[in-house]
Amino acid sequence: MGQAPRTVRGRARPAEDGRHASGFVRDHPGGSLLVVRVTPRAGRAAIGGERDGALLLRVAAPPVEGAANAAVIELVARALRLPRRAVSIIGGGRAREKRLAVAGLGPAEVAARLAPASRSSCQP
Repeated sequence: MGQAPRTVRGRARPAEDGRHASGFVRDHPGGSLLVVRVTPRAGRAAIGGERDGALLLRVAAPPVEGAANAAVIELVARALRLPRRAVSIIGGGRAREKRLAVAGLGPAEVAARLAPASRSSCQP
């Protein structure tokens, strides 16, 4: 069985390795690092929860000429209520598992803003 989420007055608390209770978000200079697993060519864009330490994203765009990457940035930026320029892909540009840098928000705030979206499928 898994461990209970670590909290401090209702907010996510970092684990010893820099990760927070939601394992897909970590500390990163200037903001947060978000680990996502992308399913391109989905029926609609949505955030589908967490699996194996990655946030599951579905995007309608195909993985051709950066279309899926642009859709990932758009989906995450909308869910976090940030401009697209605050979200960038820093690793895995051609892979399903990607690392995203989120500027200006700490890991606890990223996890808090993504929690409702991952429960109710955020639409762009």
